[in-house]
Amino acid sequence: KGRDFFALLNTVPGVVDNFSQARETSSPDSIRGTFINGQRENQKNLAVDGITDLDTGSNSTVHFQPNMDAISEIKVLTSNFQAEFGRNGGGVITVITRSGTRDFHGTGYWFYRHESLNANSFFNNRNGTPKNPYRYRINGYTIGGPIFIPKKLNTNRDKLFFFWSQEYVGMKRDYGTRYANMPTQLERDGNYSQSFDSAGRLIDVRDPLTGQVFPGNLIPRSRFNQMGLKILNFFPLPNWREPDPREFYNRNYRSQYSGAYPKRQDMIRIDANITDSLQVYYRFIKDKDEQTTPWGLWVNGNLNYDLTPTIFGQPGKGHNFRLNKLFGPTLINEFIFGKSRNNLYFYPKEPEKMSRDLIGSPAEWYKDAETGVTYLKSVNYIPNLVFGGNPNPVNASFGNIPYENYNNIWSFVDNISKVAGPHTLKAGVYIERTQKYQVGGGNYRGAFNFSRNANNPLDANHSFANALLGNFNTYSEATARVNGDWWFWNVEWYVQDNWRVNKRLTLDVGMRFYHLPPQTDRNSTIASFDPTRYNRAKA
Repeated sequence: KGRDFFALLNTVPGVVDNFSQARETSSPDSIRGTFINGQRENQKNLAVDGITDLDTGSNSTVHFQPNMDAISEIKVLTSNFQAEFGRNGGGVITVITRSGTRDFHGTGYWFYRHESLNANSFFNNRNGTPKNPYRYRINGYTIGGPIFIPKKLNTNRDKLFFFWSQEYVGMKRDYGTRYANMPTQLERDGNYSQSFDSAGRLIDVRDPLTGQVFPGNLIPRSRFNQMGLKILNFFPLPNWREPDPREFYNRNYRSQYSGAYPKRQDMIRIDANITDSLQVYYRFIKDKDEQTTPWGLWVNGNLNYDLTPTIFGQPGKGHNFRLNKLFGPTLINEFIFGKSRNNLYFYPKEPEKMSRDLIGSPAEWYKDAETGVTYLKSVNYIPNLVFGGNPNPVNASFGNIPYENYNNIWSFVDNISKVAGPHTLKAGVYIERTQKYQVGGGNYRGAFNFSRNANNPLDANHSFANALLGNFNTYSEATARVNGDWWFWNVEWYVQDNWRVNKRLTLDVGMRFYHLPPQTDRNSTIASFDPTRYNRAKA
């Protein structure tokens, strides 16, 4: 339905798409959700112009995705493929980009979608909720042809060619509606006489000092913890009265958000026929991809209300240089060098709304002065705040924010082919040098969990009351922010023979070899137990 060429895989027998991706536009996540002949999602390989185009942190995203008008050929190998196709065992998707020709050719396109063309959902109609914006504007153009100057350069238009493509995506993405239960003004004032569970039963609030229910379910103001009060007041007041009686006690706050999500892709390819036996080309692709997301992605954890949107970018780019040399009518050598990179980052759009002093500046055991993020030296964000046991409580949890992740891949490929009678012999080597930098480890900002827990002797039987009294179920904090910088080599080589025995029988025989040395952990972020170094006397 959209501009994602991975949707074409649905036409191939043995390929299953679980439709986890909307397939509206090209995306680093487009390769997700497809399975080839029962293999895992992250076991297939995508190669663009002979070079792998996968993020080696997961094998589940791509560095860049050529737009559909910039593609000359797509091939999907589901099984029994030759030894030259390796690296991953779960199927191979190869894409070849377009090149220019002797004549000038161009295309232009414009696609548009709008929520006015869509029906509202049954539940939105019942709740009086209008349709969220759903808008896609995808436009682009391509142009290709010879590079020449009459009577001076490439006058026959058969030596030098170019192809140029741009695609722009403008969309307003609907991130859906979120409902939560916020602490009411009565609960902030210590009055829990109107605090009910999902079935409408009063939740008894107990005094942790006596184990008895507070008289009238009222917490005396003298028992308030001032930081706990600031934590409750950090959240907005209820803004929603639920019309559905089945959900009446489950939600009192509604958030809706639609945000701009622009994308852009540029691609240039230059082909040259240097001689009749020597051809080269250079191709460069650059993707811009940045969205403003309020919730629902891994980048902002389990946030379920409109605290602040998160800026989430995942741009990518890739270079490719290819050289083909003919050494006669039956012998050809192909050399490819590729360099690709992606970068993932996220940070709050309005960092002032996450300032730690808004909840009373709770102390940190291990203050982390350095973020490890190149564009941000230090932050002072709130810890995660979790309330469990109440009906649908608010959750202020973020991922490892601010975050940075990038993946550099240098690829070297050399293939040589020889035709000898009924045999087509081929051998080659594939060398990949990879860097993966990624923020990891635990949450260095800290995490308060105020959930109900009968095993907690200070539990008040209501998570908001626990916060107000200054008691929590658990607190956790990482000792430091972990910034992993991992490097590794991947060396593969193969030999194969395509033997045409007769008109009705062809045999493909080959073998591929792999050498995978250990990773190098340049920041010393990984530890393991070495039993030979253990000395019981020093325990």
